[in-house]
Amino acid sequence: GEDTSSPYAMSWATSALGAHTVKARAFDTRGYYTDSAAASINVVSTVGGNIDGVVAGGDGIYRISGWACSTGLNQSIDVHVYAGGAAGSGTYIGAYSANVASEPAVASACSASGSNYRFSVPLSEATREQYVGQKIYVHGISPVGGSNSLIGQSGVFAISPPTRASTFVSQSVPATMVMGQPYAVSVQMKNTGTATWTAGDAYRLGTQNPGDNTNWGS
Repeated sequence: GEDTSSPYAMSWATSALGAHTVKARAFDTRGYYTDSAAASINVVSTVGGNIDGVVAGGDGIYRISGWACSTGLNQSIDVHVYAGGAAGSGTYIGAYSANVASEPAVASACSASGSNYRFSVPLSEATREQYVGQKIYVHGISPVGGSNSLIGQSGVFAISPPTRASTFVSQSVPATMVMGQPYAVSVQMKNTGTATWTAGDAYRLGTQNPGDNTNWGS
């Protein structure tokens, strides 16, 4: 490129990684010119990305969503997720791949032409219970030995706890009961929270007043 107006300046952008040599050439009105000394520039790939949020899917599982890449490279990279702080201060949760299909705008931000830069990291109930309220940090892992930098919005989103809630659906109970006789009844409840009901976690139906008594209607 060239600049014909004083003060003379121009921007140079390249998507080509590696070593480059550049120099400036000044012309006068008669066509004579002088070259500057050559400057050596090494264009390196750097990690970038963004955490978009933590949302629940249709299956009720919460996931950390976002994208990460190494600029100028079409390949996908890995990300490391931490709770409560960045690497060195936070707690390591796990390593995941940012290899989910991504939109052209993400490729543009990566100065590349790849199409798989997104990640979707599931947060299990156990993880959410253990790190509830702690902020999420994500490092992009450089595939070329560069800095494993934090991506955008690290430390913004916090891990929320599973919610426990239910609603009554139906029951099947004999219209008449003889005192002292046992009867089979059924009660159906719907889990309206985000925590999965398991026998191992002691989820069960029980009577109240007092708890787990055997008298219907007490």
